Amino acid sequence: MKQAVEQFLKPDWRRVLITLIFLGLTYFYKVDCSAGGVFVCEAYGFPVSYLLMSSGDFVYRPEYSVLWVGLVADLVFWYVVSSAIVFALMRLRQRRFRGT
Repeated sequence: MKQAVEQFLKPDWRRVLITLIFLGLTYFYKVDCSAGGVFVCEAYGFPVSYLLMSSGDFVYRPEYSVLWVGLVADLVFWYVVSSAIVFALMRLRQRRFRGT
């Protein structure tokens, strides 16, 4: 069981590349966190926000802050998803070659 989990999570270039692509695509997922009015607040990231942008009341001067816990949670989530994708593709490839 332990070896199966290690094999599933073993880092390689495909898992890292897919993770970075997914993490880059989640930047386009924007959530408004303002309650209305002139104050602007936006959060970026999926499933947990990792970048917060806020602006003042009268002057639009954005201030960015990185939410490190959200960034780590997103990295772990997308790495597990990419590991599952690579694992499924490898299984499919093995079955296809065994069948012929």
